[in-house]
Amino acid sequence: MIVLARDKAPSPKKAAELRRIELLSKLLCKRTGAEVFLVAIPDEDETDKQYRPCDAILEGGRIRFAVELTTIDSYIGQRSDDDRFRRVMGAMEERIGTIPDWTEVIIDVGAIPTGYDWDKLSLGIQEWLLPRLQELPYEKQVPVDIPGIPFSVWVRREPLKGQGGVIVMRRAPFNLEEQRTAVIKSALEDKRNVLGHYKSEGFATVLLLERYDLALANRHLMCDAFRRASPLELCADAIDDVYLIETPTRPWAISPLKIGLQIFVAPSPEWPDAPGYPFLNC
Repeated sequence: MIVLARDKAPSPKKAAELRRIELLSKLLCKRTGAEVFLVAIPDEDETDKQYRPCDAILEGGRIRFAVELTTIDSYIGQRSDDDRFRRVMGAMEERIGTIPDWTEVIIDVGAIPTGYDWDKLSLGIQEWLLPRLQELPYEKQVPVDIPGIPFSVWVRREPLKGQGGVIVMRRAPFNLEEQRTAVIKSALEDKRNVLGHYKSEGFATVLLLERYDLALANRHLMCDAFRRASPLELCADAIDDVYLIETPTRPWAISPLKIGLQIFVAPSPEWPDAPGYPFLNC
């Protein structure tokens, strides 16, 4: 990572963003044939914010790139739902530990409501479930009605010789792909307001979409959803290029989704940090 001459180190959140943007700079290096450097961090350094500053300014040859990074959920409100799920169901799974059988406890995405004590919900499910597990049939997912729990719960039990445990799960939304497209469309609408200013100032503008969800998303689903989001219309006069960066992979992968007016029908991933790629030394 190139260290800028500045009075303070970037915040931890910004440092994480810059690691992703550094990967983009390596891919841009291949495209431009010139070294691409990080030259500014507008959203942390600019004090006169008459417009929304972008995440990074890169420079390569005679091209200045304004870069904006955003994380893409697989469904609307996923990160908030992840937090609730961990606090209620994940905490229960951890507390229960080892039990004789393999037991899946399942709820719907978005089931955990606002306005409840989540610790009490977690304990309520556990205290009702554990004494009744042996009454539930094997190899069949059954609904259970738990007093005081304001959402549906399903349980599936499998016999296991040895040490078993509880694993908590969520059912994906029935309209998952529609929600994924809506999330991407919302991101494009929001980020065009950031990058449109830089486009008018002569920058090449780049939006980096990050996929972090390993369970419900992959690069092909993301590419399909991006195409359904009317990207040429939403990016017009604001966003030149859009890339997908995948941080669940090892090493991270990056794929173009849109270059100028070209919309990719399938992802073409590259791994700029992997050994053997010739453009690492450009």
